[in-house]
Amino acid sequence: MDIILRGAYRYTTSLIDDVIVFSKDFDSHLCYVIDVLERLRKAGLTVNTNNCHFAFNNIQILGHKLQDGLVYPCDEKIAVIKSWPTPKTKK
Repeated sequence: MDIILRGAYRYTTSLIDDVIVFSKDFDSHLCYVIDVLERLRKAGLTVNTNNCHFAFNNIQILGHKLQDGLVYPCDEKIAVIKSWPTPKTKK
């Protein structure tokens, strides 16, 4: 994925087999999505449209929530940590 997306790091990144396209406005977002899809096509790759989400300003991916340009831990992960019992022994 790094080779396929080389030169597009201003507006895209990949995490394992997920590709994220980010932008400041909708018009540039459309251009970036088209560019990324064209790069994938040229590389002989396809996307599963059932797993694609377009034009969202908040998503959850790999245990993180991306919202309005910031990264947060997922609420579910925080709840699990908060519910851990207090240790009773040093071990």
